[in-house]
Amino acid sequence: MFGQGWSSIMSSAKPNSNPTDGVTYVKPIVYVWHCMVAGTMITLADGTTKAVEDFNSGDQVLSGGAITRNVLATLAQPHYGPVLAFTFQSGKTITCSGTHPFATPGGLVQCGTLQTGAQVLTSGGTDTITNIVMQTQNGEGLFNLWLDPATPGDTTFYANGILVGDYPSQVALLRTFEVDAD
Repeated sequence: MFGQGWSSIMSSAKPNSNPTDGVTYVKPIVYVWHCMVAGTMITLADGTTKAVEDFNSGDQVLSGGAITRNVLATLAQPHYGPVLAFTFQSGKTITCSGTHPFATPGGLVQCGTLQTGAQVLTSGGTDTITNIVMQTQNGEGLFNLWLDPATPGDTTFYANGILVGDYPSQVALLRTFEVDAD
């Protein structure tokens, strides 16, 4: 009979440097909240809007730079926890998880890193954040789109008139914060 022992599972961004050291490489685990609350209106390629929860693959959205992009998938999951409700100088609002990418004059950033006074890109140019309130969801859905990256440039779309990133953009931003203990 074997004795009892302990083992640990660690995630690493780098493959094993010594395959005989008893450490097994496990790909990094990335948790992504699918980001915007139901009712967030997304601008379609023809200029009309549609609620994020009603999208299907093949729908076309207006992306930054007036590019049309196909929706490959809509991601959705129930969320228990915090979301951020942003209000802008123009009166626009958007509520989403703190990891959702917002387009700023300096590029895509996680919206949770922004503060009041920060500028974001919009369908009309730029807008200023005037208020941020943390709210809690109790199982309501969060949604995001996965856009076709075939056309060069950021895979972005307009949500309530604010230029935001899609799911792969969100994952890419999360990976910039990875730290490996090796």
